[in-house]
Amino acid sequence: MPFLAIIADELQTSIPYYICTHVRPDGDAVGSQIAFTRYLNSLKIKAFYVLTHDIPRNLQILIKDTPCICLEDIEDNVGALIALDCADLTRLPASFKNLTYFLNIDHHPNNPNFAKHNYVQESFSSTCEILITLLKEIRWNFDPITAQALYAGLITDTGNFSHSNVSANTFVCAAHLLQCTHLQPYTIIQSLFEQKTLAQIRLLSLFLSKIQLCCNEQIACIELTQDDYIKTNTQHSDTEGFIAHALTMQNVKIAAFIEYNENFVKGSLRSKSPHLAVNQVALQFGGFGHICAAGFQCPSQAFNRDQLIQSLAKLIEQP
Repeated sequence: MPFLAIIADELQTSIPYYICTHVRPDGDAVGSQIAFTRYLNSLKIKAFYVLTHDIPRNLQILIKDTPCICLEDIEDNVGALIALDCADLTRLPASFKNLTYFLNIDHHPNNPNFAKHNYVQESFSSTCEILITLLKEIRWNFDPITAQALYAGLITDTGNFSHSNVSANTFVCAAHLLQCTHLQPYTIIQSLFEQKTLAQIRLLSLFLSKIQLCCNEQIACIELTQDDYIKTNTQHSDTEGFIAHALTMQNVKIAAFIEYNENFVKGSLRSKSPHLAVNQVALQFGGFGHICAAGFQCPSQAFNRDQLIQSLAKLIEQP
C-alpha cells in the first residue's frame, strides 16, 4: 500500500495540521512545505503552511494562494505538526508549544525519525523529489502552483541538476512535472535567480571580495559579520546560493562560509566531491547535513576558525 495512502487513513478532519520546515528555509524546504499543504487541502484536510520571518524574498513568490499561518498564531495544544526537509528537532522553530509531530519526511542522513510516521530516504536529491515520487505513486493530479514549488525545490537542492546527488529519478520527477502541468522551467529560473536587488548584488560583491584561499588554494573561506549586512542594508537570507560561487574557482575543492552574529556563529560547508564529506566536519561543531553540503550553528565562544580549516584540510589530505 502506498505510503501516502497509509497516512491518509489516519488524518483527522477535526484538527489542523501545521506544515513546517527548518529555520532559514531554502528552496527545497519551501517547495515541499507548499506542496504538502496543498496536497492535504485537496483531501479536505485543514492544513497550513507555517510562515516564519526568515523565508528568502525570492522564495516567497512561490507560496501564492497556499493557506498559511504565522508561527505565533498557532494555538496551544490544538492540531498536529508535519515536518518536511528537517534533519532533527533542533533545526525546527522552538515555539511550537505542545504539539506533537505526526509526520516527518526528509532526505538528510542520520534523521532520528522523531515523528509518529517517518519517511526518510537519503538516496533522494531533495525532499521535493521524495514528494513527487510519493504523489506520483498515488496518481495525484499536480496543480500548477504545486508543480512550480516542487520544481523550485528540485533545482535549488541539486544546483540546477549539477550536484552529485542527481539521479535518473531526479530527471524523471522533473519531466513528470513538465508533462502534467505544462510547467515552464525558464520562468522559475528567472523568478528565483534573476530578481536580485541592488543591495543583494552589493552584498554578493562584498562576499566575493572576502574570499580567502588556503591549503594550496583548495579551500575557500568567506567570513561576514553583522556589520556587513547593516552596511549593505541586507539580511542573512540574502546570501542564499552565494557559497556556490566560491566552488566555481579553479583548484577549490571545499568552500566554507562563516557568518558571525552577536552570540553565535553559523557555518555553511560545501564540497565538489562525495569523497570530501564536509558533514563530518559540521558534526564537530554541532551541525549536520549531506556529504557535500552541510552546516552548523554554535555559540561564538565555542567556534575556532583555525580548527575548522584544519579539519577541512584533513579531508583533502586523506588518500
